[in-house]
Amino acid sequence: MNAKPLLLCLLLLVAVSSPSQAQNYRTAQAYLADFEKNERFISESLVAHSASLINGEKASRSQATLATIHNKLERINAIIISNDKGFGGDTTLRDTFLKMTQNMLVLLDDQTLQLEDYQAQRGLDLDEMATLFDTKTRNVINYYASMVDYTNAKRWFSKRNRLEHDRYFADRIAFEYNAHQSLIFFKLNVLDVKLWDLLLTTDDATVNKCVAFINKVCNESLAQIETYKKTNVDQSLNVANADLIAFLTSRNQTLIPAYKDYIQALSNLNNTEKAELDKPEPTQKLHLLEQQLTVTKNKFNESLAAAKQQTKALTDRWIQTQRQFLKGKI
Repeated sequence: MNAKPLLLCLLLLVAVSSPSQAQNYRTAQAYLADFEKNERFISESLVAHSASLINGEKASRSQATLATIHNKLERINAIIISNDKGFGGDTTLRDTFLKMTQNMLVLLDDQTLQLEDYQAQRGLDLDEMATLFDTKTRNVINYYASMVDYTNAKRWFSKRNRLEHDRYFADRIAFEYNAHQSLIFFKLNVLDVKLWDLLLTTDDATVNKCVAFINKVCNESLAQIETYKKTNVDQSLNVANADLIAFLTSRNQTLIPAYKDYIQALSNLNNTEKAELDKPEPTQKLHLLEQQLTVTKNKFNESLAAAKQQTKALTDRWIQTQRQFLKGKI
């Protein structure tokens, strides 16, 4: 699967701003304006990056844009920490901005925005995947919480100083929604790739654990989906994830029994072969078990092939839904 939910999350970071140089401000308007000097650079970079993903450009270009944003943010923060003393003793805007950009740097450093690398995660065990999911979710939550804090600080700074200012991350809810929808999609795909690998083994205990994990993520995701149904936001990704969850749940109810029938038939045959090692010729029981193995194996392989095809169709549709959503945002 080659989805690129990264672009959704990247757009969530649009409209970051900061003072570009240290100075003593004569007016509150000048202080506030300096916080926005770098907003155009970051916004345009993120939009260009998201557009490149929509257009299917190489991931290396996307990563180069992220590196540029990261370096710029570090320079901005260094300047603020060294030189910004606030306005009239008020450092709330500075402090909340620093917290927000630091949380953004965490997103970049921990590769929280890297949501299309399903293949890279397949080597993790299920406990490691759980840790990965928790980290990505926490990073996104922290970023948006700090964005709210910064937005409130900006609003109150404007009110206290009687400034007209309406740039308060008006699209934050929509972008935050997209970030969480992308995380849902990422988690489901990572676990699904893991399940495909496990189904090629006879480790039914781990298969059961993986299916239980998928069900847990599905239930948690459905709760998020219900929450976003109550918000005034484009519901297309909500619907796409709900459809994917419904399919995975239904699919596993038929695929997993077929898998278990197959490995049980394989186990029965292996045990019987061991028990009949001293017999000169295969018994009728062994022949029957071989036939049973062939039947269950064919049924499982047919179920597996159909499931993969249907899963790919749904994930491809999700990707297109995401791209259409973003085209309306950039």
